Amino acid sequence: MHIRPFLTIGFSAGLLAAAFSPALVSSASAAWPEKTIQLVVPFAAGGSTDTVARMVAAEMAKYTDQSIVVTNKPGAGSAIGSQVVARAEPDGYTILMGGQANVMVSLTYTKLSFDPVKDFAPVGLVVDVPNLLAVNVDTPYKNLADLIRAAKAEPVQIAYASAGNGTPAHLVCETFAINAGIRMTHVPYKGNAPAVTDLLGGQVPAMCNNLSGTLPYIRGDKMRILAVTGTKRSPAAPDVPTFAEAGIKGLNSGAWMAMLAPAATPKPVIARLSEILGKALESAELRKRLADIGASTLAATPAAAAERFNDDLQTLGPVVKRLGLKIE
Repeated sequence: MHIRPFLTIGFSAGLLAAAFSPALVSSASAAWPEKTIQLVVPFAAGGSTDTVARMVAAEMAKYTDQSIVVTNKPGAGSAIGSQVVARAEPDGYTILMGGQANVMVSLTYTKLSFDPVKDFAPVGLVVDVPNLLAVNVDTPYKNLADLIRAAKAEPVQIAYASAGNGTPAHLVCETFAINAGIRMTHVPYKGNAPAVTDLLGGQVPAMCNNLSGTLPYIRGDKMRILAVTGTKRSPAAPDVPTFAEAGIKGLNSGAWMAMLAPAATPKPVIARLSEILGKALESAELRKRLADIGASTLAATPAAAAERFNDDLQTLGPVVKRLGLKIE
């Protein structure tokens, strides 16, 4: 599969001329923002992306005279909400809390009316969060070895929940299963929050999620984390081993989030959004709140976001192909 670099993706000459003509850019950005900004979260309310988005939006609003309202548009592994923003007016007033989920949708969904990566202009990276595998506390699985033994012995495959088909969490559980030599049954949801609800209720015994969406329940002894991604343990969950420590290779990176705007958004507006995002992520108070849910801040620049997209497209593409994760 040939993948074009994120930064070099463009539009027709006519569209570029219209989008970035001096008159339009000047009128679009001189007084921006002049009204409420909508930040679309492509997952259900209450999940990790939603939680991070609301924290960041509240802090960003301090650096502008306008409100930043979070709107949830869940479904199809983030494709529904992403499409809403991709087709929105490219004026900076409708933006997306996306990231690695966009890469996964781009690589796994075969029938989309938009491109989850190419139809966006990167504003900046936001946070990085470890992924994990967790189980209901009433299951007998005390560690990853227990789960692997049970999966090999059970005549019926153990079910696991995720935020949806083609999401980073889906990839984590599938990679774990293949590298552990077991098979599991995937139960996709429209976001982490409803998946967590069913795990807590015992409808599914296991799930892959990210740490931010799981820590509140771990601290309340309502679920048990068996392993986290990364090359070292998370400071937010120091007692939980990495997959590598538990003998499972190939799960060294976590999930990351980025802020995106429609592709034709004028560059001065992108620059202003990036500036506001950067100021928000410099807040010591916000950094502490994010660290408390297992998230670490990243570089809030378009270049850093574009580089991360390109890196994941190149590294995850072969993995997705090997796993056969194709969704219509």
